[in-house]
Amino acid sequence: DLGYDDVLDDYVLTSNISSVQSLVFNNDDVSNLTGIEAFTNLYELRFVNGDWTDIDLSIITNTNPPNESLTIVFGNNDNLTSITTPNDSVFGFEIINCAQLDEITFTNNFYLSGSILINSLTDLSVIDMSMTAGFKANSQFMYSGQLECLNIANGQSDNLFVGLYPFATCFVVDENSTTSYVGEGVFFNFCNSCGSSAEIDELTTSKNLIQILDMMGRETSFIPNTPLIYVYDDGSTEKVFTIE
Repeated sequence: DLGYDDVLDDYVLTSNISSVQSLVFNNDDVSNLTGIEAFTNLYELRFVNGDWTDIDLSIITNTNPPNESLTIVFGNNDNLTSITTPNDSVFGFEIINCAQLDEITFTNNFYLSGSILINSLTDLSVIDMSMTAGFKANSQFMYSGQLECLNIANGQSDNLFVGLYPFATCFVVDENSTTSYVGEGVFFNFCNSCGSSAEIDELTTSKNLIQILDMMGRETSFIPNTPLIYVYDDGSTEKVFTIE
């Protein structure tokens, strides 16, 4: 009830909840999120300490104006395996200690205006954001865990800050993107798409470096902490970022 409903009949007037700014599911026995789209003024949405196996927020869609202030948090959900994002703008998206999570589906209208933080995952191997609506300038993507591939090549990945600890095996980004990258290890391995072993193998075949270019295509020498393009004698190229 909490003062939003006069008759406890599993229904509530949408006008009574349109002003609610925080919604927290903490170890609650809730299995159906139908109606959550009626909470149009949310700033905080949390799913913590629950028995969820999958959470589909795609019914949150196209709020007017877009809800660029909403932060969604998933924490300590031991059985959670799948998340589908809202079809809307969000400010923050945090996933912490959801060890069984192996799939995040980013909807077409998902737009990041703040930051994504993903920490302590064991089963998530691929994150594909290539079909999302975009990222606001200076948004952040931070990931801590084993990740095989991150794809942020949606045509709008400029001015995005990406931190991967450790680095992903394959990193897909828009051509000439001004995205900044940091992480543990030596190289970012850039590829054309996730799930292509041929492209990843190409990075490890025997070949000789013949030229180094900056991101503007100008010849340069090796520069640490700067995105560079390596040109090899077999005609292939590789984007490289070396931390020192």
